Amino acid sequence: MNTKVTNVGRFTAELPFRMSVSFQPLFDYWREIAADPDPLKSGVAQTLLKKLAGAPELAKPFDDYTLLEKYADEIKELFAPLFPEPLQTNEIKALSMPFTGYTFNPTRRFQKIQDRAGSDYQWKMSDFDVDQVYVTAAIAVLNTFYNAGIDYKRPFYFDMPDTVTGISRRYRAFFNADFVTFHPNELTRPLAADDIRLLTENFHDIALWKTKIPPNSYDFEGFGLISLFDVTEEEALSSMKNSLLQKHALQSKTYRQELSMHMQAYLNLKDVEVGFASFDETTKKVHVMGENDPSCFTVTTDGILDSSDCFCDISYHEVFDKHGMYIVSDVTKFAHKDSPLIDRMRNMGIRSFIVAPLMYDEKVVGFLEVASETIGVLNSVVASKLGNILPMYTVAMQRALDERETQLEAIVQEKFTALHPSVAWRFFEVAENVLNRRAQNLSDPMDEVVFRDVVPLYGQFDIRGSSTARNEAIQADLIKQLCHAESVMDAARNTNKLPIYDHLRFRIQKYRKELQNGINAGDEVKILDFLKSEIYPVFNHLSAMNPELEKVVLDYMQSLDPELHVVYEERKRYESSVTQINEFVSALVETEQAKAQGMYPHYFEKYKTDGVEYNLYMGQSLQPVRPYDPLYLRNLRLWQLLLTAHVENRIHTMQATLPMKLEITSLILAHNSPLSIKFRQDEKKFDVDGAYNIRYEIMKKRIDKAYVKNTQERATQPGKIVIVYSQDEEATEYTQYLEYLRALGVVQDRIERLELEDLQGTSGLKALRVDLIYSDASTLNLAEIYDKQRA
Repeated sequence: MNTKVTNVGRFTAELPFRMSVSFQPLFDYWREIAADPDPLKSGVAQTLLKKLAGAPELAKPFDDYTLLEKYADEIKELFAPLFPEPLQTNEIKALSMPFTGYTFNPTRRFQKIQDRAGSDYQWKMSDFDVDQVYVTAAIAVLNTFYNAGIDYKRPFYFDMPDTVTGISRRYRAFFNADFVTFHPNELTRPLAADDIRLLTENFHDIALWKTKIPPNSYDFEGFGLISLFDVTEEEALSSMKNSLLQKHALQSKTYRQELSMHMQAYLNLKDVEVGFASFDETTKKVHVMGENDPSCFTVTTDGILDSSDCFCDISYHEVFDKHGMYIVSDVTKFAHKDSPLIDRMRNMGIRSFIVAPLMYDEKVVGFLEVASETIGVLNSVVASKLGNILPMYTVAMQRALDERETQLEAIVQEKFTALHPSVAWRFFEVAENVLNRRAQNLSDPMDEVVFRDVVPLYGQFDIRGSSTARNEAIQADLIKQLCHAESVMDAARNTNKLPIYDHLRFRIQKYRKELQNGINAGDEVKILDFLKSEIYPVFNHLSAMNPELEKVVLDYMQSLDPELHVVYEERKRYESSVTQINEFVSALVETEQAKAQGMYPHYFEKYKTDGVEYNLYMGQSLQPVRPYDPLYLRNLRLWQLLLTAHVENRIHTMQATLPMKLEITSLILAHNSPLSIKFRQDEKKFDVDGAYNIRYEIMKKRIDKAYVKNTQERATQPGKIVIVYSQDEEATEYTQYLEYLRALGVVQDRIERLELEDLQGTSGLKALRVDLIYSDASTLNLAEIYDKQRA
């Protein structure tokens, strides 16, 4: 016997009908064929009907399911039209008694799947409980017997183990109920349209369904045809997507185990596990994704490792340079020496593995690992299937990185302040350590952020005589305001000659004459307080007393700034000019230094006062990956000189458009000795570290006030670039740059060599000073030269 019946016996779960097997439609079919005039057709049918005459029980309805096995051969011949022989090994099909789990007359492929499921496997629809089975069966009654037309198309699935591969497979079932009829019996309760509507509005009320359609209240006759389709791979992909959508999908051990299970189903390989790691393109470091659980095989300990510690040259080139999968089907035969990756796999008992890069915006952001303890399980054929699912893992990886970036940024914002891109990586490393310690419920003390052996470059654009210009503007505005006030008092004296008016006029004239001799500290406050407390009350009285005086007072008040309540003309011209210069210089320096980052990344910070100051630091400690060479320092120093000349020319051209003509002076501080900069947590900024390096900070703060030795001449002068230095080799280097600028027509021939007066806290400073060449043509040429240098 080559077929068998499964789950033979009385079905105990309640259904809304009593079930009987009926093959009447097939008997009718064969009888029709037997009557065909073609002897070739009718002969086969007549022979079969004679054979079936020996099994009279099959010709009428029966509920003894043992007959299905007793007459298995006859049933097979009876159903030959529905089960053609050529499709026996391809189609997964059988006859069934719907809702019971009884199947019989299976195709050979169906039987093979069933045998591999094990003898104790019970047919049961996945995600269906007994109540759902009852309601679904009742809906079949309503649609068949009452023509209710209820659309309850729901996919039916069976999860079946495979004892050979060890992987559970999922099949979607399609039921053909064309051979089923329902008949009322003594328990039937006829239903009206309102009853059917009530049932459809209360799908989950099982008691109501059993009241309207009691158990066994109809008779079922016929059989069902079940066809299965293997959807394991599609379901594995769907489940994989759902798992990857979960928060911490790549970090959680639970989700990683789920993903391993889904990967097994997708690849149809039991002996595989998955792992993940992220990759930082800036630092070239591999980051473990797991939470207190190593979630990848290339890194066996929590934390961060250099990629060189995780990969050998061959695997690194394949994954990170070629962006291809690195496949090893047999670790034991791998001949490459000194491979940390192969050694790690071998020590972990892994015998075949695949490392697949996850690409986002054409960059490697991480990688997916698939590993097996069995030789040959993972190979290039398996890798080709992995290619179809890498995009979903890439999305999950990028989302995980974005979430982690958000966490790190929160820590950075909490612990630090706005960061320059050249040093941000180090702060994120510190934040990463904090995050890891927090995840392990440890304290989170801050690591120091120090960059050692960096060379500083300092530059300054200062508005020449800004304090004097500001004082002169204040002086002019106050004199004008006092003259206005004096004219009001003159009008008051002409209207009503009171001695007090003469007294107040005298005091106004006294303040005005004092201002004409110069303004001193406190004069502005003193004069404005005098006007407010003694003059303005009199103005209010005059306005109320005489309409003509009211107009004079109103003219005075309208000459004042509406917000500051002072004459604000010269100061406005001054402040507007200062603002325009500072904004222009600041924006130009900011823009050009951002472009200069492409020459070699460096730390940059800028300050605005009555001018613009900036610091640059460069060195290997600021760049964890890109090699540093003194060539880049020399290049940046030349760039700084070109930038200074460029700014000077642009400001010189701006003079004609400024409300007040203001000149700038330019200064560069040369310093060859490397120093350390440290982030000051309390001040939220970088500062030099160490007592020796403090001298550099003192020089920066005071050199703009330095005088040429034995003179009263400031070192910084309009139209000149000044380079302050303390070592002869610095002068030699910068002299070469100035000669180059002279050849370009940027500066004049003569280079002044100056000694500077000692400053408080520092001595022995010298300077190179050179005159700039100003002209519209040189401005244009300088921009072209600068662009070439920048390129």
